[in-house]
Amino acid sequence: MKKKDYTYGLMFVLLMVLLLLPLLQEHFGIFKFKPLKGVFEPTDVPELTLQNYADGQWQRQVEPYIAERFGFREPLIRLYNQYVYDFYHKSYSDEIAVGKDGWLYQRDGVVQYYGLKGQRHGLTNEQFKENLDIEMRSLVKVRAILKEYGVELMTFTLPVKSYIYPEHLWPQPFVDTAFDAGEYYDRKLHEAGFPHINMTPWFQDIRDDYPFTLFYEKGSHWASGAVIGTDSLLRFMETLKGERFPRIVMGEPYEVPEADINPRDKDLSELLNICREPKLRSPLYEIPVSIETDSATVRPNVLFIGTSYYYYMTSRIPFREVFSNRDFIYYGKTYFYDEELRWKPMTQVSVMREALLHDYVVYFKNAPQLYADGFHFFGKALIGLCISGEQLEKKTDEIADSLMRTTSETHPGWKWEDYRYQAHLILVKNPELFEELRGDGIPTSRNPRIKAVLKERTIRADRDWRFVLHAKATNDSIDLDKLYEMESFNLLNGQPLLKKQSFFTTYDYFEYLVEEMRPRFSDQTIDLSELNFLALEALGERVKKHELDNDSLMQAACVMDAVVKSLENEKSLTSIREKAQARQLSVDKMFGIDAVWCFNNIKDWNPYFIGNTISTAFELYKIERGLRKDQPTMEKVRKKCREKQIPFRVALDDEIRWVYQHKK
Repeated sequence: MKKKDYTYGLMFVLLMVLLLLPLLQEHFGIFKFKPLKGVFEPTDVPELTLQNYADGQWQRQVEPYIAERFGFREPLIRLYNQYVYDFYHKSYSDEIAVGKDGWLYQRDGVVQYYGLKGQRHGLTNEQFKENLDIEMRSLVKVRAILKEYGVELMTFTLPVKSYIYPEHLWPQPFVDTAFDAGEYYDRKLHEAGFPHINMTPWFQDIRDDYPFTLFYEKGSHWASGAVIGTDSLLRFMETLKGERFPRIVMGEPYEVPEADINPRDKDLSELLNICREPKLRSPLYEIPVSIETDSATVRPNVLFIGTSYYYYMTSRIPFREVFSNRDFIYYGKTYFYDEELRWKPMTQVSVMREALLHDYVVYFKNAPQLYADGFHFFGKALIGLCISGEQLEKKTDEIADSLMRTTSETHPGWKWEDYRYQAHLILVKNPELFEELRGDGIPTSRNPRIKAVLKERTIRADRDWRFVLHAKATNDSIDLDKLYEMESFNLLNGQPLLKKQSFFTTYDYFEYLVEEMRPRFSDQTIDLSELNFLALEALGERVKKHELDNDSLMQAACVMDAVVKSLENEKSLTSIREKAQARQLSVDKMFGIDAVWCFNNIKDWNPYFIGNTISTAFELYKIERGLRKDQPTMEKVRKKCREKQIPFRVALDDEIRWVYQHKK
């Protein structure tokens, strides 16, 4: 009897453990599991009130909240997904269509292949055509206007995996009356003489020329096909201005072991969220690449506007060796710059300005996205080039007012800004709502802001000018693009230029050089601190080899250092304090103004510049770089500034000299 009681007790304990374990896992995360892949919108904690409990609203809100957080969620979901995948060849992901032989496809591409796009978007063939006609007319107009300012625009549609390798799709009926947006887009642009590549039929033609697949069976994007596509893109771009770009030299393709494949290349199999990898039947091959240049080579400055396919290009082609600069607008939402190391939302970016500041604009998208709105690029660009800010505001208010009068009952919670936002979307989807932009002719109206952007191009082309504004942006905590706009206005209107009023030191210039050199190492690492370290080491070698001795900016920065040193005495500082108080400026601001005045009035730099200056300045720069990253030192410097009423530069120089002397 006791033995049976003991058995029942053990079973009861085990049952309680099994029941409580998910709860413990949910709250304490006892076990670590591989995270699920995909985009998840977190559900907020529902607020419990007597009212929402009584009407059942709380129960409806708490269900998805618990579903996102229950214990052992990850392995249970993977286990169920594995069952669905193995027995029914299906996936619950909206992104994935499971094909035969283990092949995976992006669902949108399969929907387009079988002619079902109309059903998904709820538009007729004529409505699809009308939307594309507006986009194509806009693109032709934008290209003609950009050419007036020396900028070339071209487009391409990306190859669709379901069209290139349809033999691995499960058969289903075709919709014979479907509208083929890819074919229509390609034909109409070529009829208009617009530079465009439709890569789908081209990839269909070349797929059997290679002993490996151009798309990876487990991924949605091109793999080795990215190298071939990018090479052809560059050769096509060359014809637009008759320039010679760096050549992509392809080596012997090699098979990549499955264990070494980048998760990005097997994005669809990752999104399956199953327990084990689908069996591999078609291995991934890579094509090694090198870049060749000669004396006639031009490295263009390019703005790319497109999709995630871009990153499959940059991971295989050393873009830093091909382009002098490249920037990327990602799905019309995010602007990536500085070799994709920095970004900002498109709400802070002018498409017109960015287009005019580049040599080439390359606009691309997946063929299924032809049925959508094209990231609003064509509308934003055309409106930005032709319509003034005042006209845009007036038209936006006009449409917003109409929407408010006609739809207020269906949108009871909307405010005026909501109607303005919808009006803005309507305009960028159809810029021909502006009378000036209608028809097939090239608009004659121009946005007055273009003149300032062209002045900005002049400024950006001048390296010395760029550095001075870069230093001012850093020292005064001002957005660099804002400074470019201010300087463009000054140049356009004959106002005093910022480049003659900006304070900088050798520290600023060495930092600028590190940033300039950083892209050289971007193919070796993606860690910013490691990139900076490699660039700093390379810069030290340049200093040792005296490569900066005749650099005019380096000499100017050394002279400014000498000016700063001459002002770091009590007599000068007293005068600076008095002038700062009289002008209601900070001591730091007044110190910079005095230093710039002295610098601009030096006629002969030779007394300030000796052979050992640059190597010494570099040693001081490395010390300052370290001190600026040390929080206690910075607090000490700021405290000294407050107590002695001295500029930050002076207090920091005291610390730097102390460290330098003790190192010696």
